[in-house]
Amino acid sequence: MLLSKLIALVVSLLLLAAAAEAEEPSLVDAQPAPDSAPVTIDGVELFRVSGSASLPSAERARNVSERIIAAAHDSGIAPAAVTTQPRESRIDIVAGNRHLVAVVATDASLEGVSLADAALLRAMRIREAMTRYRADRSTDSIAKALLSTTIGLGIAALLLLGGIRGFRLAFDTLERRYRSRVHSLTIQSFEVVRADSIWRGMKSVLGTLRILFVVAIVYALCAFALREFPSTRGLANQLVQFVVEPLQVMGMAVLRYLPKLAFLVVLVIVIRYVLKLLGLFFDAVHAGRVPLRSFDAEWARPTYQIVRILIVLLALVIAYPYLPGSGSAAFQGLSIFAGLMLSLGASSAMASIIAGYTVTYRRAFRVGDRITVG
Repeated sequence: MLLSKLIALVVSLLLLAAAAEAEEPSLVDAQPAPDSAPVTIDGVELFRVSGSASLPSAERARNVSERIIAAAHDSGIAPAAVTTQPRESRIDIVAGNRHLVAVVATDASLEGVSLADAALLRAMRIREAMTRYRADRSTDSIAKALLSTTIGLGIAALLLLGGIRGFRLAFDTLERRYRSRVHSLTIQSFEVVRADSIWRGMKSVLGTLRILFVVAIVYALCAFALREFPSTRGLANQLVQFVVEPLQVMGMAVLRYLPKLAFLVVLVIVIRYVLKLLGLFFDAVHAGRVPLRSFDAEWARPTYQIVRILIVLLALVIAYPYLPGSGSAAFQGLSIFAGLMLSLGASSAMASIIAGYTVTYRRAFRVGDRITVG
């Protein structure tokens, strides 16, 4: 019993060591980044402005956007009238007699350039924004947006009609050709899942795919239509980001994990072939083709089982830091919990296993012995 508890404790310590050696999250600079907010016109970010205790960056960015839009509405102000005016500790950007934004040192630090360069860059972007703002609201641009939206609506309607008919045709084909081939899932004489349940599950899958198809088409149409009009372009960008950002995060996570996945694949292949070689070796020892001094042939197979378990445990310890989420506190806590459960609940099983191996290695019984019971 003491030996079984000791082995269980060793396994727990291995899991704890693996959790301790798991990849820690990378340390980042503890210094807070400057508070900033984007100045956007029709959903397009022009630049970012910093904030202060009396004027938060979001409020300052909103005020700057409103002043730029007001200047763009004023037909008497040409984009070329946007100039810079150096002051004592800042550089003002004005459009005619309108003040648009004051560029300070914290604004320049957001882009990593000098104060003068930051002012010139922002003045150039404001000129481009004013030109684009007026062009997007011209009669020709609005007419083109309406035409594009109408064409997009027609294409979406055709896709919806074709998709719904395609799903209906796929369902009819499955029901006509394959429903009779769907049988109940049984284990020996026990029916686990009935054929009707399997068929209803297939219908549910097709129905879910059809709903997702319709939602995707409608979502894409809304984003396209909103993007064609300047006043709703920002909302369209938000709709696109709702879908694109999670996909980007998942894609980058998969790309970053590929090297670890390659290591795990190589580790599995190496361990598999090592176990095969050890199996062949111990089979030869058991058959007497490879005699070992002071080692009975009957010990070959139980010894192989012990060596295999140790190799698998070592492989698990090596692979632990490369598993997805191994650096998270939840994963490490689950590993510790599993080790404690193993140490507390497997003592009787380990005692039986160790007792069997003890009988084997002490040569209490040998092949050919006769045992009388009762």
